[in-house]
Amino acid sequence: MTALFACFPVCMTFVAIGIVGLVVVLIMGTNREGPNAPDDTPPADETLDKDPGFPPWWVVVLIFVAVLLHFAVLLWIWPEF
Repeated sequence: MTALFACFPVCMTFVAIGIVGLVVVLIMGTNREGPNAPDDTPPADETLDKDPGFPPWWVVVLIFVAVLLHFAVLLWIWPEF
């Protein structure tokens, strides 16, 4: 594989990450009064002061599956023999 073809999947990966980041910034910039809007009254209980901890196990599995599917598609498009 030449250097140009080797660079293409990597460049496309970073372009895809940039597009997703741009979409997130646009959505969060236009949705300022959503469920995460600051409230004028402070919380009455102490439950919000706790450490959130690790994400649920299915979130971790979902991230790994998404990454593996991404690389499987890239491997299917550009197989290296």
